[in-house]
Amino acid sequence: MADDGVGGNAPDGNGLSGMRERISALGGEVRRTGTAGTTVTIAVQVEVAA
Repeated sequence: MADDGVGGNAPDGNGLSGMRERISALGGEVRRTGTAGTTVTIAVQVEVAA
């Protein structure tokens, strides 16, 4: 998810921290960059049932 705002280096709020905890419990990760706008990337490995 990305926007075209001003970005920044503000600390994570409760919403992003909570998402990071839940995604981490699934073995995934949340990355946030804030140089030209803010981008949040969530990666979770999934297993496809055979």
